[in-house]
Amino acid sequence: MDLNTVFPRALKADDFAGGKKTLTIKSVEVQTFEDDKGNKSSKPVFSFVEETHWLIANKTNTEVIMSNLGTTDSDQMVGREITLRKDRTQFGSRTVDCIRVDETEEAPY
Repeated sequence: MDLNTVFPRALKADDFAGGKKTLTIKSVEVQTFEDDKGNKSSKPVFSFVEETHWLIANKTNTEVIMSNLGTTDSDQMVGREITLRKDRTQFGSRTVDCIRVDETEEAPY
């Protein structure tokens, strides 16, 4: 099975191979996902004005977005910009590609 078909509309690290992208948040929804062991978790899913694909945000990216935008209220994030880039992270015993949110130099609050 091609695992890219599991989340066909989700952004992937390779979408940023050409460099960073600054995107405008169109909406934020919380969706529940189930892992291969049956464990469920809720994650914010960001859609963007400039993209047809969305970002399923992990805890680290969510915390950076909240810090950058100076709010924990998803309604206040709509219309604001974030910059995404390709990076590498440790996943178990492997190093894998991932998407990271760039931190701003100064928090806006």
